[in-house]
Amino acid sequence: ANVTIQNGSTRIPDYMFQSCDGITGITIPETVTTIGQYTFYECTADISMTLPASLGWINTTAFWYCTCDIVFASGTTNIPRYVLYRSNIRHITIPVSITSLYKSSFESCNLYSITYEGTQEQWAAVTKESGWEGGLSDDCVIHCTDGDVTP
Repeated sequence: ANVTIQNGSTRIPDYMFQSCDGITGITIPETVTTIGQYTFYECTADISMTLPASLGWINTTAFWYCTCDIVFASGTTNIPRYVLYRSNIRHITIPVSITSLYKSSFESCNLYSITYEGTQEQWAAVTKESGWEGGLSDDCVIHCTDGDVTP
């Protein structure tokens, strides 16, 4: 089942989708600016979602042990520290608007692939803190519009 957060909502509450097992997709409107703690904790239903650029705060525990694929919407400029910590996220899509990645953005994540919506040259220009790749799987590949690169 696909779930749509009501347009006009500004926050996805703490624990809202904890341990969900029947949701395959979540539509989050641009009005949402906050995702609470443990919101997707232990969701194991292979959820797909796009996180809007309007998000100003994502609690560091929001995706703990969540199995999902995430698209960061165009206009997003950074992926907050620890936002995917302890998640089971296999794939993310990063827009060309991303300007920085932090050492802890993918901490304890074991990410398998990243789709970057820009070229290899644009990817090389993204500011990356030393150790940013710490949560990637050993065989993680970054797919750019003009070919693949490795971390």
